[in-house]
Amino acid sequence: MRSFVRRGSVAAATALTLLFVAGSAAGASSDDVPQPTADAVTRVAGTDRIGTAIAASQAQQPAPVAPGTGTVILSRSDDFADTLTAVPLADELDALILTTPSGADLDPRVAAEVQRLAPAHVVVVGGAGAVSTAAEASLKAVVPGQGAVVRISGVDRYDTAAQLARWTITSRGQSAPTEPRDMHTMWPIDEANERRNTPVFLATGLDYPDALAAGAAAAQTNGVVLLTRGDQFDDHTGFGGPKQRSYTLNFMVDEEGGRITGPVHTVGGPAMRATSGNYTSLVGADRYETAALVARYAGWFPAADTHTVAIASGEDYADAVVAAGFIANQDGPLLLTRAASLSAVTANYLASVSSAETATQVHLFGGTGAVSGDVATAIRRALR
Repeated sequence: MRSFVRRGSVAAATALTLLFVAGSAAGASSDDVPQPTADAVTRVAGTDRIGTAIAASQAQQPAPVAPGTGTVILSRSDDFADTLTAVPLADELDALILTTPSGADLDPRVAAEVQRLAPAHVVVVGGAGAVSTAAEASLKAVVPGQGAVVRISGVDRYDTAAQLARWTITSRGQSAPTEPRDMHTMWPIDEANERRNTPVFLATGLDYPDALAAGAAAAQTNGVVLLTRGDQFDDHTGFGGPKQRSYTLNFMVDEEGGRITGPVHTVGGPAMRATSGNYTSLVGADRYETAALVARYAGWFPAADTHTVAIASGEDYADAVVAAGFIANQDGPLLLTRAASLSAVTANYLASVSSAETATQVHLFGGTGAVSGDVATAIRRALR
């Protein structure tokens, strides 16, 4: 997706959301390479996690576009798994990600932001326990039309991740979310070919930091994010036949148990242990180093071409999950920081992509309670 910088004022309908921007921003050049701003660090934050998602939406899409175009993805605000596994789909569709509380009607600020964006489609991620039927009904009132609001969900986060992966594949090259064919009506060879050669990024579904880094890399490589249950695969006894009894493994293997997807990258120690180290493993000494390893790996984010970086808290997922979708749409990596101090590996990465020839803009997610002003200062020093 083309990179965006914040300009102008926010819509009155979402006046409760705050977008804190350090310094002024310049418009993108003709080839969409971000230009340096008065301050290389832009803080994206709202009054709460839902407000931060709205602030990110407004930063990416500050001015209304033609009504009835584009896609918005809506997920729950009080858990991380569905949002993070939706990141590759968001990248495929240049979609903005918003969040709303589970078990409640649509947050009115989110309704106002969706109305401002006037998308053609809204993808609801997760079952009714994640995003309620009342919230879905409210969305349909804002975005009317047959099929304008679709829901992608599974029986749990592992199934939902696999469903999202299939939608990501079938939506490639499309201008709208494109539903996969019913697996029960497909020949095994067709089912296998649907997923063949798709890069897979595995991360634990029991914690968020590894999946954060995996999402940006998967988006960059036309891959998908699947989840392990910690250091093992999910297990569902409802599956029969020769296939593995796991939603994640069922996506990766054919009827005979042979892998049909493309390269598999395990991000973080739990996913590596779940696969017994059989695939390419990206595991650092901690979550901060793991994110930096992903950012540096295999030319996914070449230093000369990395003009935009997102940094979010490695201690809480609330703002970080939004950062993953935001930076995937701008083809950049996601790094993590502690609330009070910048990790040395993150500072070293920033120094490696910053030079007189490259303008590196850092989008820092969350208010000063999530990521302190001292961290912002340390980022500026690392970019010099």
